[in-house]
Amino acid sequence: MIPTDRFLPLAMQRRKEFQPECPVYVHCSRRSMERESGTVLLQVRLFNCGEREIRTVFLNVEGLDVFGKTCYRVCELPMTDCAAKPRSIFGEEHMFVLPRTEVERLRVTVERIIFADGTRWRRLATHRLCTPQETGSVECACGFPNPPLRERCMACGNLLIHSEKVRYTAAAAEKPAPILRSFTPQLAPLADDEEQAAAETPRWERLLLCIFGVAAFFAVIAFIVFCLTRFGGAWF
Repeated sequence: MIPTDRFLPLAMQRRKEFQPECPVYVHCSRRSMERESGTVLLQVRLFNCGEREIRTVFLNVEGLDVFGKTCYRVCELPMTDCAAKPRSIFGEEHMFVLPRTEVERLRVTVERIIFADGTRWRRLATHRLCTPQETGSVECACGFPNPPLRERCMACGNLLIHSEKVRYTAAAAEKPAPILRSFTPQLAPLADDEEQAAAETPRWERLLLCIFGVAAFFAVIAFIVFCLTRFGGAWF
């Protein structure tokens, strides 16, 4: 931890790009200035995402302006005696001197690695910086990009939220709930409801019933007249 009575913190920056082929992930960087001399110092937090212990790391640092143009470049900064175990964070105890040129942000890349067993790793010309979206990685809340099939972050161990689950959850939340329509069965009217049922009968049906009633009445009268005419007063 840098004492604030001697050093003035300038900026802390979390990496938005990473090197997919590199066994070391650059998590973030911090710039500070010594109050008396005005020297600008750099600290870098690294994560060993490989399976071997790391002894030495060489870093390149570029200072960029607001347009992304390189203002200065410092190459092959050695971070020695790391003793970084696999899946461990390291490097914050090392400090590097930077030019006093004011920059908007830094680009820190790993150029060479020397492992504890004597093997080495070097950045090739084909190795480039990528975003997690370009490689399909799942970015944790701590900023570490994880392989797509992992359930927990390799750096901090927290559960990962995959983009497919987020899209599915968001789509389910936006989908409206189905409208449930109530169904009321139509029952035959009871005896007490006959008048109400008659009032609800259509007008043309009531008119047709009246016509049939009148026709039946005249048919009965015609039958009686026919009987009287045929048999005379025999019935009387």
